Amino acid sequence: MTIHVVFGFTGEHDDYQEWMVKAFTILKRARAHAKWAQYYADKYEKSLNGVFHVGCKGFTNPYDPVMQRDYNGTDYMVREVELDGIADAGK
Repeated sequence: MTIHVVFGFTGEHDDYQEWMVKAFTILKRARAHAKWAQYYADKYEKSLNGVFHVGCKGFTNPYDPVMQRDYNGTDYMVREVELDGIADAGK
């Protein structure tokens, strides 16, 4: 069985950070979750009016409560991975 994991990421090079947000069995739901997480990350970015600071002071993304932020903002992607579950144990 394939699962679809939403990842958030920010920064680059030595400052690059990546984290798992949520996993789904349905790709369409994972993509929708990533889209909404991105919407709220972008909304927060716009609210800063160009003022730079690391982190998310006073802001919680409802689709990613542990959202991180660096000078280049926050982005989301979906990756697939095979799930080795109990149902497959006898194979």
